[in-house]
Amino acid sequence: MQTPITITVAIYIVTFLFFATIVLGSFAIAKMGEAAGTKRFWLGYIPIIQFFILGKLIETIDTPYFRIPKAEFVFPALPLIILGVILFLPVPLVAGVIVFACAIIWLYACNTFFLLYCRPTKKANLYTIIGGIFILPLYVFIFLVRKNKQIEI
Repeated sequence: MQTPITITVAIYIVTFLFFATIVLGSFAIAKMGEAAGTKRFWLGYIPIIQFFILGKLIETIDTPYFRIPKAEFVFPALPLIILGVILFLPVPLVAGVIVFACAIIWLYACNTFFLLYCRPTKKANLYTIIGGIFILPLYVFIFLVRKNKQIEI
């Protein structure tokens, strides 16, 4: 049986790693925004709003059938819409459809970003699948591609 001290230390270590990952990812987003000449690159340090900078970097969200313009507004709105629907929409079926649609658009936004900043395409798709579903690896992958130049698709 583990002692309470061991469990407490483990919790502190996990919490530190969680926040360190978010800080490194936020740093990378702000630096990418600065390198791209974005006026408000410092928004990259603020959670959720930092997706505004990522949206500025990708400009449009590309899906197989259409493009979503103004990604700087859509990308940060997706997690907020999902949270609002989960908290305030009482109809489970409708809420599920909205959350699913937002999640799909989120994955396409992540994929557009990684396709612009890393090659080969298999690597970009792997980053999308892992990082689009789990938020901490997303920050790690953004940190890994932070120095790459944007690739023309």
